[in-house]
Amino acid sequence: MKDLSTPRFACRLSILLMPFIGVLSALRGEEILFHAGPPVETPAATQYTPFQERDSPKLIKFQREFFIDREVLASLPMASADHENTALSAIKAIQLAEKDVDPDGVLRSLKVKEVKLLKASMIENRPVDYYMISMLSNGSEEHRIVLMNGDVISSRLREIKD
Repeated sequence: MKDLSTPRFACRLSILLMPFIGVLSALRGEEILFHAGPPVETPAATQYTPFQERDSPKLIKFQREFFIDREVLASLPMASADHENTALSAIKAIQLAEKDVDPDGVLRSLKVKEVKLLKASMIENRPVDYYMISMLSNGSEEHRIVLMNGDVISSRLREIKD
């Protein structure tokens, strides 16, 4: 019988396990698109001159995208059938979103415009409830997703090229 504690056996075992470790580490920490907002247009930055411009200002189109870690998604509670027994109240979700936008409480103005309780489509065959919260922060629009475990997700902006 061979001695399994030898360095030679350990080396062979590690060589055999490397592909499996690579696959597991690739899955760990992988982000997936959780929610995409509607396309938004805003004027591009332009220089102001005393001369009248002939053309209208160029518009930039972008989309807000919210990504979630695959492991976090797997750990969330399943969606409630009727939205009545959610794991997190709307009031708590608003407080978490406001704290994420203004952690030090120094903004002059922070107003909640809209709160929606939504159900994620079948992402990874895992329907989950979440809150979409829209706020005005010193006149600037802020959007946050609050998951039922209390995690707050900020959006990333992606420019839409014509």
